[in-house]
Amino acid sequence: PKHSKKWEDIYKGVEVVSAGFNTTFLIKDDGTLIGRGVNIDGQLGTRDSVSRQDWVKVMSNVIAVDSGLSFTLALKKDGSLWATGWNAFGQLGVSNRKSLNKWRKVLTNVTAIACGRSHSLALKKDGSLWVVGKNTDGQLGVGDYISKSKWQKALTHVKAIAAGNDHSLALKK
Repeated sequence: PKHSKKWEDIYKGVEVVSAGFNTTFLIKDDGTLIGRGVNIDGQLGTRDSVSRQDWVKVMSNVIAVDSGLSFTLALKKDGSLWATGWNAFGQLGVSNRKSLNKWRKVLTNVTAIACGRSHSLALKKDGSLWVVGKNTDGQLGVGDYISKSKWQKALTHVKAIAAGNDHSLALKK
């Protein structure tokens, strides 16, 4: 696609690349998060549902980003976790199932994030694993098959996390 800026300017200083379902995000060395792609459910966090062919700045001070099916999580340098997009299973962790087209702070003291297709994982500084979203296959690991729209503590003493479509992994210390 044709860009309004030179190609070199857009990609200069990129440290992190993340691809979601029809979206792509880049984190630059100054913490700027830029994204592009489908935005029907607000997954870019641009306060609208307009899809973007060109790159758009969506947030500052970001160190990690991950996307599931039409939703996105961003982790800021201060440990705050932000969410936006589709929320049919509560995967944003905003205590309801209403989708968002703007970023909302959902947790603090977070060090790592992972998104499955419709569920989210957050690892906190104290080593606790927090989960939210679709749970029909037990992917949240909380002892039931009920989807959650409020963050639930699932494990302690965790040092790494990952998520697939309908499963989650945690590496204990």
